[in-house]
Amino acid sequence: MSNHAPNPKPQGPSSSTSTPTLPNTATTAALTSLPPALDLLSRFHHRNKNQHRLSKWWAQADMLRRQLRKIITELEALETVGSGRKGGGKRAAAAEEVVRKRAGYLRWRLGPGAFL
Repeated sequence: MSNHAPNPKPQGPSSSTSTPTLPNTATTAALTSLPPALDLLSRFHHRNKNQHRLSKWWAQADMLRRQLRKIITELEALETVGSGRKGGGKRAAAAEEVVRKRAGYLRWRLGPGAFL
């Protein structure tokens, strides 16, 4: 008999219909921690792209770098839209949804296969 309680939280992305808004602190924390990681990945890519381009893991590492660059751009756009009048309304919600989808892709699809 197991003493462990069942895990109430799903392991994959949530499928709830009402998504809460991202707090400004999460956006700010992401914008301060992701650019140094992107800089490191960009330097690694620049120095090693010719040597490792045929390796199986290189495609995943390259996709990780490109997706990280895109999510940083989208987070900056979300911060700009969110700082407008009353949170930006529909545009802020649309920008937030784009960020959520890309973050889910990075976390659940690309991250496990990147071998980093």
